[in-house]
Amino acid sequence: TKSCDYNKFSPRKGITLNPGVYCGGLSFGSGSFYMEPGTYIIDQGDFSVSAQAVITGDGVTIFMTDSSRTKSSDKTGTFVMSGGATVNLSAPLSGSNALMLFVVDPLSSVSGAHVIGSASGEMMGNIYIKKGSLSLAGNTNFKFGCVTIVAELIQFSGKFSGKGTCPYSSSSTTGNMAKSQVILTE
Repeated sequence: TKSCDYNKFSPRKGITLNPGVYCGGLSFGSGSFYMEPGTYIIDQGDFSVSAQAVITGDGVTIFMTDSSRTKSSDKTGTFVMSGGATVNLSAPLSGSNALMLFVVDPLSSVSGAHVIGSASGEMMGNIYIKKGSLSLAGNTNFKFGCVTIVAELIQFSGKFSGKGTCPYSSSSTTGNMAKSQVILTE
């Protein structure tokens, strides 16, 4: 078990967050928040962005896990963005977490939904949910840059719109998500 830097943390408006271990989850209410570069380990809790929250951060990796997991108990959380949230996050460009934005521990047995609903913003980096699903729902409007999504299930519902751009590649793709390359594998 890793020691906790924060427990069931809900930051006040305008606060700058630091990388570390957030036990019991990290929950953003309304207001503006800045995430310093680094790895945010969410241990046994959700990464939740709700009602009119504005989250900004460059060089950020969010890792969902349960450091006390056993074969019969896994409390790895999910990430949920909803209710008019604006999320502008980018992954690090180098180091051990290069281009990894959202990661659910590959050893986790949790298969709960990871939802982006009625949210907007720009996310640059990969989303890895080996045993779970990603649902892009509601009136979601995102710009995705250099994104690879790995999940058991990816669902689009409601009025989803977005664009994809990858400024770090000589073969950048810009345009409507429907025109971007999609590869499905088993």
